[in-house]
Amino acid sequence: MNLKEEVLRLHSANQVGTDWHETGKMHDSQIEQIKDPSGEHHNIAITSIPSPFARIHLTENAFERVHKMADLDPSRLHGNSIHHRLISEALDVALLFFEYDNVRARNMEVDIVRWNIEDNIAALNRNPKHAVLGHALELFIKNSAQNSGLSLLQDIYILRWNYLPVGGTCASTLFFSSPNIPDPKEQGQQIVFGEDSLFDNSFCPLYKREKDFIRYLYQLFYRYPKLKQTANLMWKYMEVSLRQINRTDPDLFKELKALENKLEDTLRQDMDRSYSIANFAGPNTQIEILPDVVLYKRKEGESSAETDFAIGSFSQPGEVNQKYSQLHPDQKVPLLLQDKLQASLLYMGSRWRFETKVPPVDHKPLQERQLPDINNKYPYLTISDFLEDYLLELPFEAEQDSFFMGHLLNFNLTDRAQAILGDRHFALPIKPLFFSFFEPEDLMRQLPDGRPVFSIEKLSSSSFKVNLRLPISKNNQFLNLERIYYRNAEPHIDAQHNDGAIRSSQLNLAIMPLLQTAKHLRVGLVDIEHKDYEIKFFKASQEVHLQNVKEQKRSLGSTGALASSQYFALQEPFDYLQLVQEGRYPAIILPKWRKVANQSKSFSFAIDFGTTNTHIEYSEGHGNPKTFDIGKNDAQLAQLNNQEYRLSFPELNSYFLKELLPLEIGGEYHFPSRTALTERQNLNWQQAAQSYLDYNPTLYFEQDSSLPQSKIITNLKWGDLSGNSDEGQRRVRAYLESLMFMIHNKVLLNGGDLNKVELLWFYPSSMSRRSKSELRRNWEDLAKAYLGPNAKISDLPESEAPYYEHADTAIGSQPSVNIDIGGGTTDVQVFEKGQPTFHTSFRFAGDTLFGNGYGRQQSLENGFVKAFSSQVENYLDANPELGRFMSVYQQLSDPAKGRSADLNSFFFSLEGNIRNTNPDLHFSFAEKLRQDEDFSIAFYTFHLAILYHTACWMKAQDLAMPQYIFYSGNTSKSLDYLDNDPRKELLEELAGRVFERVYQQEYDRIRLELRVSSQPKEATCKGGLKLLRHQNRNSGRISSTVLLSSHAMLLGDRTGPRLTYNQMIEDKERNFKEGALKSYLEFVDLILDLGYEFRWSDLGIPVGKIQDYKQVLSYNLEAFYEAGLRERLQLTDPADLIEETLFFYPLVGALHRLILEIGNKRI
Repeated sequence: MNLKEEVLRLHSANQVGTDWHETGKMHDSQIEQIKDPSGEHHNIAITSIPSPFARIHLTENAFERVHKMADLDPSRLHGNSIHHRLISEALDVALLFFEYDNVRARNMEVDIVRWNIEDNIAALNRNPKHAVLGHALELFIKNSAQNSGLSLLQDIYILRWNYLPVGGTCASTLFFSSPNIPDPKEQGQQIVFGEDSLFDNSFCPLYKREKDFIRYLYQLFYRYPKLKQTANLMWKYMEVSLRQINRTDPDLFKELKALENKLEDTLRQDMDRSYSIANFAGPNTQIEILPDVVLYKRKEGESSAETDFAIGSFSQPGEVNQKYSQLHPDQKVPLLLQDKLQASLLYMGSRWRFETKVPPVDHKPLQERQLPDINNKYPYLTISDFLEDYLLELPFEAEQDSFFMGHLLNFNLTDRAQAILGDRHFALPIKPLFFSFFEPEDLMRQLPDGRPVFSIEKLSSSSFKVNLRLPISKNNQFLNLERIYYRNAEPHIDAQHNDGAIRSSQLNLAIMPLLQTAKHLRVGLVDIEHKDYEIKFFKASQEVHLQNVKEQKRSLGSTGALASSQYFALQEPFDYLQLVQEGRYPAIILPKWRKVANQSKSFSFAIDFGTTNTHIEYSEGHGNPKTFDIGKNDAQLAQLNNQEYRLSFPELNSYFLKELLPLEIGGEYHFPSRTALTERQNLNWQQAAQSYLDYNPTLYFEQDSSLPQSKIITNLKWGDLSGNSDEGQRRVRAYLESLMFMIHNKVLLNGGDLNKVELLWFYPSSMSRRSKSELRRNWEDLAKAYLGPNAKISDLPESEAPYYEHADTAIGSQPSVNIDIGGGTTDVQVFEKGQPTFHTSFRFAGDTLFGNGYGRQQSLENGFVKAFSSQVENYLDANPELGRFMSVYQQLSDPAKGRSADLNSFFFSLEGNIRNTNPDLHFSFAEKLRQDEDFSIAFYTFHLAILYHTACWMKAQDLAMPQYIFYSGNTSKSLDYLDNDPRKELLEELAGRVFERVYQQEYDRIRLELRVSSQPKEATCKGGLKLLRHQNRNSGRISSTVLLSSHAMLLGDRTGPRLTYNQMIEDKERNFKEGALKSYLEFVDLILDLGYEFRWSDLGIPVGKIQDYKQVLSYNLEAFYEAGLRERLQLTDPADLIEETLFFYPLVGALHRLILEIGNKRI
């Protein structure tokens, strides 16, 4: 070797000199050029000096070397050299000090040991064996550079993991690491924060660490500005790191730069508020890196907010759930965790580990929970927060068009054509907490990959798997919560088990209507097993169930009912309901509410509230009138069960039919319908009662038997409108309200605007002013409640409306008359030149023929009942398939409860009901009456009495004889039993002769024409709607008049005298009773004369019995008159004006007796 050519030195800087020569002290640039013979490999230590001060010096050098490299190229902050390792481990130690409480909460053995310099050097100096070391340390610290901070150091805090030191604190770099840190994998306890597993071979620079930790270090340097001098090399590294943070996270960069402008005092307050003072041995043992430089740490129980597991949103993928934040602004949005999850996701600043055990249930309150693996207090959600322990099985396949039952996998579906009975469905095992985060429609969604959010999969006949897939804040990431439910088992759910149980039920549920825009909602539940059920109604926007809900248990198992039923009334919409069986087994029912896009249509309704039958017609806009109907497209009642599924217990259907409504109206159940109200047993009308909770319209009357716990009330109009019966008035209002509820639903379900509804109702002229006023008040109050304050409501006499249905055919100069024969009243209206002028009304109608006369209403004392009951019973008994009609017959024919009018009405209904049941069977009560000559005298007397009084009444007002008589009303069908010829020529001749006899003149140039409506009950409503559409009625000319009898005065509401009942009774000079009886006897003579004139045989009346008929019709007339007057006074205040003729009082009793004698075969 030529020493003159080779200069031996550590650095490679150019130097002048040969051989041995004198050199000066190496400066920084020369030191930097000294090459590491190991190539700066991260696994080869730079020094073997066993001193923490050597390690601190190496860490200082690492910060200096890296920040200088990064100053030229910020990407070099990240590297794989020994210098990058030293920085990474120093930052790992810093992070452990910061997360000290949370690391300990993970059950990791970490602790901090304080090493006081003065005390420990003194102790070394006192020990002869260690005195040399003590003096050396003391000399080293005293001679250290002032700016290194070592001379200011009082304590070093050593951090131990599993009782081995992993690093500590110092002044020049704040933190440093031990060279002998055990391999975390070998320890089996990796400590992971964010993307970084501490002390591994993947080195993490500052800019790649958690935001909270980055923010904390910068706050610390700004909080204590002198650290920028004592730990100058670390600060320079942090300044270079800011440039890289600006590239990767501009928002964080702005936040960190803003610290420059904050006052130290403000920074102190911020850190005191955000962090805890770091301590090493409990309170009052704070860690001071330098005098007055206190270290901070994250508060106990808090975790990094950096996570991908925050529960997300379906509507805003990748976002944290906002609904929960709005409901709970002061609470943290919880995480959603799944056990055995394989995914690279950030879990509270750490990488998720597959080994993390998430329990299926956590019984602690949500905000008090500790995160799995981390053990920090932070809310998280697991399976049992969303899924119930029990899966409630329904006794049928559900109606999935109306209710969401989950996406069902491997379920058999019902096919009635193939006689296949499908699998039973389940109520949703979803907890209400689900709706604190999501909307009901979210449960029905499908994920982007096509999988359903919620599904129930049939694994076997005894096990079903439920999957609930929910979003987390990581975009397009969904976690699956799963539970298997088993039959014949109890739930086994704890930290290790996740087995649910199947619970059976025998219930059905109905909602009316399935429309959230409805002002009024009803929900019903029927249960065969008589179990206790509670129903809670929820809006998805609220966590507390609705409070303003009225409930009524209607049928009770304790009373012998086949099923228990309960009903609920709501005045506001709900999104879903929770039913709870026996207080322990909850489940969700989620309706698929109907959406009606454009609710702007106008509707008109006409309601004929009749004594026997009620009818409703409606028109949409200016369309033609139609009978009120309910079809599949506007179904008002949504039942939970699929109607194609054959129920083991028919009561699950029939109870809703009988306590709510039929599914459809217009076929088997239809209008006109019997005017009947079903009410629960023991209903106290002095207390509040609610439609479809306590009562409902009996639309099934005459077709199905009533329930044992129900009571059917008929004769509502007259039996219960008496001013003397508060209970009766309430029943009338109840019946009308039940109809208004149906109208309200009809409008909304068909896109109508409640503010554009017009309502027309009818009344008989003979109704007392008091009853009429009560009826008007009911209609107006109910219209406001169900249709709104802008609903238009009007009324019309029953006798007037039918005319407008046929007015176009009444061409002539003489008056037209409309005779509307209902169940309780007959109303007569005169029209002149197409305008109504006079009308009158009297209680002589269908009930006179088919009722009990002046006898008690709860009686079967009627001739038709006596004559035909056995025939009906024998026919029904001979045809077992008509069993349900036999049940109805047995109820109605109960001597203690039956009413003749109801039983006769049932006889009439059998024709259509039997035909609907079996077209091959035939039974017609009307046909039997047409063929029965014995009863012909009754219909002859009945109809001629109406014609006779009409003629007398018109003559008394100097009206010309009518050219047309129109018949309407349900009882006008009985004209067929007098004249079964469709043209009614015989009846026309009879009617003409009656008018000629009364007027004592003949028809000249014209003849009287009779028009009988083919739909007599419907004519009133149809005519009323036509009138509404044209609005050409001159109501100012109409006069309501009463002819007391043909031998008494004419009373009028506009002209003529007025008379009260009291005045009539007290007037002894004008014997009104005598006049009425005389008029009646003259009528009897008239019909007998006409009978001979027209020949009794042509009239179908046996001539051999005429004298028997006359004797009965002339018997006990005075008593019948008094009975009629008494009955009227039960409906009317004696001080009221007389509004009804006296003529029919004796005839009602006489005709009833005649029919009864014929029925008993005594004539």
